[in-house]
Amino acid sequence: MRNKSFSASRQPFRSREAIQLADARTTGPFTFLNPTRAHFTHTAIPPQKPSGSNDDQPAVSSPQEKGHQSKDEQLASDIGFKWRSRDNRKGRHALTVQPSSLESSQYLTPKPTSSLQETGKGILRMCTQYPYWDVSYLVAVIFTLGSVVWVLNAFFAYLPLAQSQTEFGTEILYGGGITAFIGATIFEIGSVLLMLEAVNENRTGCFGWALEKLLEGDGEKGAKVRVSPDKDRCSHHHKNVRNLVGKSAAKASASSLSMTSSVSLNGFMAEQPKQPQYSNDQGRTWIWFPSVQELKSHYIRELGFLACLAQFVGATIFWISGFTALPGVNNKLGSQGLLDGIF
Repeated sequence: MRNKSFSASRQPFRSREAIQLADARTTGPFTFLNPTRAHFTHTAIPPQKPSGSNDDQPAVSSPQEKGHQSKDEQLASDIGFKWRSRDNRKGRHALTVQPSSLESSQYLTPKPTSSLQETGKGILRMCTQYPYWDVSYLVAVIFTLGSVVWVLNAFFAYLPLAQSQTEFGTEILYGGGITAFIGATIFEIGSVLLMLEAVNENRTGCFGWALEKLLEGDGEKGAKVRVSPDKDRCSHHHKNVRNLVGKSAAKASASSLSMTSSVSLNGFMAEQPKQPQYSNDQGRTWIWFPSVQELKSHYIRELGFLACLAQFVGATIFWISGFTALPGVNNKLGSQGLLDGIF
């Protein structure tokens, strides 16, 4: 079944040998479409080599150097890395955590984003941060604004029918018609950006986490692994603050990295691509239109793309009715049959 496995060229993290796919946990809602969810595990921390070795190795931190558990961290007995197609399009990285209260637990992880404190931080970010360069952010904002316009449209088009005493001259024709056209146009613009987001998903899969080994007490005994967001090496295009269609900061500097099989990443051995890899194949960081081959082999079986395509088609049809609601068009249509057909 197609939803149980990735094609060789589309498997997330395929260039990172330390990140292994849990085949049994790869799934999707429809057997004839591509997977939408998968789980990954990171291989065990390689043993520390003697001092002076020239090989790449994880740096080992002591509690005095890096500190104990912080207030924003929790102990965990097990962790996993969850890949979801929607998260990938939106530039998100999901971590599955099994919390534990035992001091002997192996992992230190961030607290869940569903907690009251983290929810408050998220609301605060919504009010204070405006990443206008992020196409996913723009999609959300544009559809929200479009919905607001349609609420205003209801005051012009529906309120006079419910409360006739509130109606004023040409309210429905001008107020209702113009706001209908503006709202439909906003939805159409949002649908175009949604399609661009769908065809520019991060094909190699951005890991998004830094793993660091902390030693406490007697050497390897009591060692913990700290898992923290690795924003500096995120390869999603959402971080690019210069324009909507370019490289992320991590990709922009990729050419300066030596193409070795592994490097030390914040104290943990993290594989780097053996060949230059970008968010899209063949070094492309943004595409406007997928090729016919890509449409046939991948996108026609991609649930996110099909959903965005349905939204785009629906918004386009909707825009036609919004256009014909304009004054000078709506009141000039000759027959009632034509008007009914358009709407």
